[in-house]
Amino acid sequence: MASPLGSFTVEGIRTPGMPSTTVLLLNVLLGSIGAGYMVYGRRNNHLLATICGLLLMVVPALISAPLPLLLAGTAVMAVPFLLRG
Repeated sequence: MASPLGSFTVEGIRTPGMPSTTVLLLNVLLGSIGAGYMVYGRRNNHLLATICGLLLMVVPALISAPLPLLLAGTAVMAVPFLLRG
C-alpha cells in the first residue's frame, strides 16, 4: 500500500529558526548537568553549585552556536571546583 504522503521526504529540510542537532544535544546535556548541580547544591546547602546549576540550565537558551555553548558550559561547570572554599 502506498504512503498517503507519496514520495515526500523531509531529509535535509530544516526551518530557519530550528537549531542544529549538535546544539540540541548540548542543550540536553548541559541542562541535565545543571539539574544535577542544582540538586547537589540544594541538598548540601552549597549556594555556588546551585547558582551554577541554574546557569547551566539557562545558558543554552541564550547561546545558539555549538562551540561558544560548549565553552560557556565547560566554564560554568568548572567554577565550583575552582572556587572551593
